[in-house]
Amino acid sequence: MDLPTRIKFDLSQQLTIDQAIRAEVRVIKSKERKVAALLISTGAIEVIGSARKIFTVTTSIRESFKSFINPTDAGSLIPGLVLGDTSLQSSSFNKDMQRVGLSHLTAVSGANFALVATFLLWFLKYFVKSLRMRLYLVFIILLMFIFLVRPTPSVLRAAVMTAVVLIAKALGDQSFGIPSLGCAISLLVLLDPFQAIDPGFALSVLATAGILLLPQSLNSKLE
Repeated sequence: MDLPTRIKFDLSQQLTIDQAIRAEVRVIKSKERKVAALLISTGAIEVIGSARKIFTVTTSIRESFKSFINPTDAGSLIPGLVLGDTSLQSSSFNKDMQRVGLSHLTAVSGANFALVATFLLWFLKYFVKSLRMRLYLVFIILLMFIFLVRPTPSVLRAAVMTAVVLIAKALGDQSFGIPSLGCAISLLVLLDPFQAIDPGFALSVLATAGILLLPQSLNSKLE
């Protein structure tokens, strides 16, 4: 049986995402709803399976990006803002961010996908005339962006909501956006039932619904 768990280990051990590992751990009850247990490594971790190629490539890109960052608290914010990578942030800085309520800034969300999609749509218009083709290209690039920032639940949620807006725009009729949003909600809840009690999920749904429903009414009132 596969169960989601969280593991704590010595960071001096060089591990990357998607590796298969073998380790001796101490199992304790977790306070998190989304994981079955917290595993604390009690010794060396043995890598028994390498990561897939796409994760190897994206890890290399992330490490290259971090190599250009100034190793200060301010500099450590940049990988977090762009890629959701908080590995350069000190524990004291993380606590300060949580204390002032700014820790969400270093989490990849719908804002990241909106910025990337908007830039790509603007940039590609100089090379690709067809709007539908541009949207297809943006969809493919955003799919690769998911692996770059890591396919966590919040990232997948943001990606699905962005896809809903792109689908509505590609079909040229905003009325298709609402059924697409309903399908996206159903899919996410089926894949991860804990999304149903996640405030971030509710906010993502409401924000996407607002993008689909409000522009026409706002335009008519502003004309």
